[in-house]
Amino acid sequence: VRSEWYFDGFFHVDPLKEANASAARLNALLSTLSDEWGARGLDWEQQLTELAREKAFISELEKKYNINLQPK
Repeated sequence: VRSEWYFDGFFHVDPLKEANASAARLNALLSTLSDEWGARGLDWEQQLTELAREKAFISELEKKYNINLQPK
């Protein structure tokens, strides 16, 4: 049985700067999604599942109403 503990995350004073740093670490393979989301006190698997659910819902709305909600 695998278990993990996530402490409450700490948020950076400049969220854009932190987001860019996080993306750079991920692109350079110096970090993982588990590391990045874990630092914010979040579970990476739950976050990816939620993102997939939201993207699927957005796609359904786009098809149903013939609109574009996502930047391409």
